[in-house]
Amino acid sequence: MDSLAILLCVRINQYLAFTLQRRRAPILENYINGTNMLLWPRLQQVMDAHSESLKQNVGRKSTLVNTAAPHALTQKFAQIMSSILTLSADSGDDEPVANR
Repeated sequence: MDSLAILLCVRINQYLAFTLQRRRAPILENYINGTNMLLWPRLQQVMDAHSESLKQNVGRKSTLVNTAAPHALTQKFAQIMSSILTLSADSGDDEPVANR
């Protein structure tokens, strides 16, 4: 359930599609589109699972510790969001990642 790995595969797939388009080599277009059609729904499923996990963990009471560090859940969320935003920096506005 590695959302970043799936998003990275999406980005590599898009890069390959643009490269094939630039080189005017449409021979792999069906394969690239098919792979894209497999990756986006899987990314959606994994992100939904992450969202549900976050909702369940937020409601739990945890033992309070006097520390200045952010909660581990907050740190993990920040790491995932930072990675997603980094991988989506050059994406268009019509992508599901940009719409969420």
